[in-house]
Amino acid sequence: MSGLYGGFFALCLSNAEAVKKGVAQRQATKELTYYEYSRHADFKSAFVKSFGLVLALVMLLNPIAKFFLKKVLPDRGDGPTLDDMENNYFGCIVGYGEGTKGTKVETVIYFPEDLAYLNTARMLVESRLCLALDKSSTKGGFWAPSTAMGQALLKRLRETGTYFAVKKTP
Repeated sequence: MSGLYGGFFALCLSNAEAVKKGVAQRQATKELTYYEYSRHADFKSAFVKSFGLVLALVMLLNPIAKFFLKKVLPDRGDGPTLDDMENNYFGCIVGYGEGTKGTKVETVIYFPEDLAYLNTARMLVESRLCLALDKSSTKGGFWAPSTAMGQALLKRLRETGTYFAVKKTP
């Protein structure tokens, strides 16, 4: 079976905390288990990419290895070209959930262009506009984006090209 192998994803820990905080702030549930991983076509690519990513992260903690990595890694601000971003991208995120009573949910988020650079910038701009221009019921404190901006941000993202779909099965 191809496409069923999961691997380590660098942002999984921080993303999990943001999701858990948003759920807790909405008081949607008392229990939440959240997993995130990258999907690979076969075991070998899942292992090699995950091991390489973990090794690179560990090496960044070692001052000697960090010195040598800085020689081969791009400098801050030296990202991909616009041509690379427009022609080579990962733009689809699929999520699966199961409720305590057995309800299952499948979500799809599709980005029409590069997720890492172009869409991150677009989402930040839309979030700032949302905070500045749209009314919010939150007052002060630290809020997860889903709690602070919710439907207003979702509307802005849809209007600027992000596709969201949710399918629920009993």
